[in-house]
Amino acid sequence: TTPLIVASSHGRVDAVDRLIAAGAEVNAKSDDGWTPLFTAASGGHSEVVDRLLAARAAINAAAKNGATPLYMAAQKGHVAVMDRLMAAGADVESKYQDGTTPLIVASSHGRVDAVDRLIAAGAEVNAKSDDGWTPLFTAASGGHSEVVDRLLAARAAINAAAKNGATPLYMAAQKGHVAVMDRLMAAGADVESKYQDGTTPLIVA
Repeated sequence: TTPLIVASSHGRVDAVDRLIAAGAEVNAKSDDGWTPLFTAASGGHSEVVDRLLAARAAINAAAKNGATPLYMAAQKGHVAVMDRLMAAGADVESKYQDGTTPLIVASSHGRVDAVDRLIAAGAEVNAKSDDGWTPLFTAASGGHSEVVDRLLAARAAINAAAKNGATPLYMAAQKGHVAVMDRLMAAGADVESKYQDGTTPLIVA
């Protein structure tokens, strides 16, 4: 970890300004592959993000686990940072090591504003992780009904199943998220969809 990485992670704008002016490497990486921009985005420090972008920080530089600055901002719901990164050309389809995209992770954490911005930026609403999880699947599993509304409005595939056969409705039923179940069934979700062991949403509920 360099002084610029740690100053960025704590949102110390004046320190960042001085370090950049002194020639600090803006794309230096920690052992985990974190750059100053990555730590600033993760912490929601939009002013620091501005400074680093102005200093030509690599916008899509990923950590060792595949996470990018935009992925971290989406996960934590830092929409001011997301706006800056996307305006500067951040890749909305970047993938974490498990194949999740910024929209999948924002959906899983119930970050409504982040989901709105990613959809508006053209993020793939039916992107799938390595396990076959879509944004709608993770939102339904987490009980995030507002996010489910946004994804359905954006024409998310309602019965898209994970590799194990579970659908968004199956996950909502398993976890007792009735508000999500109501939305999915009203939109035409298959109530007889089957998990890999043959169970249906009714059986698992």
